[in-house]
Amino acid sequence: RMLTSDRRDYKEVVQMHFDEFVCRHKATALLCLRHSMALQLYDLAREHGMVIPRDFSLVSFDDNYGSELLDPPLTSCRYPVVVIAEKLLTAIPKAFEMERGTKFLQETIAPLLVERDSVATLQG
Repeated sequence: RMLTSDRRDYKEVVQMHFDEFVCRHKATALLCLRHSMALQLYDLAREHGMVIPRDFSLVSFDDNYGSELLDPPLTSCRYPVVVIAEKLLTAIPKAFEMERGTKFLQETIAPLLVERDSVATLQG
């Protein structure tokens, strides 16, 4: 059983957001911070007779091997782990040379969008 940081049941929170934003407010897209949330939203959509992306688009921030196996395959953001690892490898030796507590590395690294079929094409 997964709990949120404020000790609420994770599945209940996802259900509450689905009811509020998709069912009540007719949201056209949702962004999930976790792959497990996206999986639950796929299930909730099917339970409510909805089809992704016809009824709402879905994107996750947690790309993994299972994203492309979903029906439809899940569009997601992938963290560029090779870039992050390279920056860390060059930063570690420098960190040992610096005075303790000194902040020296601050980088902005954009995630990569892996486009799949869970997002509707905008009609313009």
